[in-house]
Amino acid sequence: MTTAPLLALHQVSRRYTLPRERLFAAAPHVAALQSVSLELHAGRSLGVVGESGSGKSTLARIAMALEAPSSGRVEFMGRDLNALGESELREARRDFQMVFQDPYGSLDPRQRVARIVAEPLWQGSGAQRERAVAEMLEAVGLRASDAAKYPHEFSGGQRQRIAIARALVTRPRLIVADEPVSALDVSVQAQVLNLLVELQRRYGVTYLLISHDLAVVDHVCDEVLVMQHGRVVERGETTTVFADPQHPCTRSLIAAHEGETAPASATVAAASDSSRSG
Repeated sequence: MTTAPLLALHQVSRRYTLPRERLFAAAPHVAALQSVSLELHAGRSLGVVGESGSGKSTLARIAMALEAPSSGRVEFMGRDLNALGESELREARRDFQMVFQDPYGSLDPRQRVARIVAEPLWQGSGAQRERAVAEMLEAVGLRASDAAKYPHEFSGGQRQRIAIARALVTRPRLIVADEPVSALDVSVQAQVLNLLVELQRRYGVTYLLISHDLAVVDHVCDEVLVMQHGRVVERGETTTVFADPQHPCTRSLIAAHEGETAPASATVAAASDSSRSG
């Protein structure tokens, strides 16, 4: 018996209108996504890779219902996200959360960590929220007492742990992570990658992981989806696709990755080593 997908995109396109070049000319359009379809099942984390401008981040925003598609349908747990009312969507968001790339810009510097992490919690007493925040901070390797501090008191890696705690606090089924380690120092990238893997084991969360670094996807994700010019050009098991790429775009990405001295690749090797030793 085939189970229903956790997340499904059906022929999703997203077009943006650009400024007019001349007064009476028609406004030009750019197609960020073109008829993208995918299914993501619970427990099968999916990595999305592609060159800059391929539509990866647009896909993430649409999957999170932060933007509406120009056409097509986005379903989470069988529900059309863009057909939900504001209160229904807010309730649905308890089951899917996002971790952004920039650990500095994604946390409100005016708020204490306790309020930042508790932000997605809109039900429960103050005591329940406080317990949930403490539990999540400890789950990501911080102290419960860190709830009283402000973001500027933490390093970049610690701030990203706070962002992950905020995403986890509602115990979501899905986390969309958009380049979650690319803005971090190389020295802490392995720690955050291992944290993501450990949290998946502990809480059963599924990841939709956006990354330009193939080694990061290979370390975290079961499957990979390759995008080019807003289209899906290849998808399959991560080990299979990277070992035997079928599309020229995938081969080009792999060749570029192998041809550069990539700190993140060394980071992933360190992450794998520490996972095995731990």
